[in-house]
Amino acid sequence: MEDRGWKPKKLSEESGVSPRMVAYILKGERVCSIEIAEQLANAFGLQGWELLIGDIPEHLLKSKKLEKLYKNYARATIEAQDYIDHIAEREAQYSTKKAS
Repeated sequence: MEDRGWKPKKLSEESGVSPRMVAYILKGERVCSIEIAEQLANAFGLQGWELLIGDIPEHLLKSKKLEKLYKNYARATIEAQDYIDHIAEREAQYSTKKAS
């Protein structure tokens, strides 16, 4: 919302989710259903799961790399998923050390 300069009312209008529900969600007073998450996400051009995962960098959302990664990961064997997890963890550790 911040990036687009939207207020809660605008999100409600764009998503079709009631202003009251938008307010509850933003205040953390309610957890939204999958259907409402999809509606809110669609207002931003996202998939519902992308909205539910916090702090995804904007460049990843725009590139659709996460969607491709998810689809490939879901089709991979358990062993391949474990390998991908291992590589991602090592890369994150390396990147953190390199930035220091």
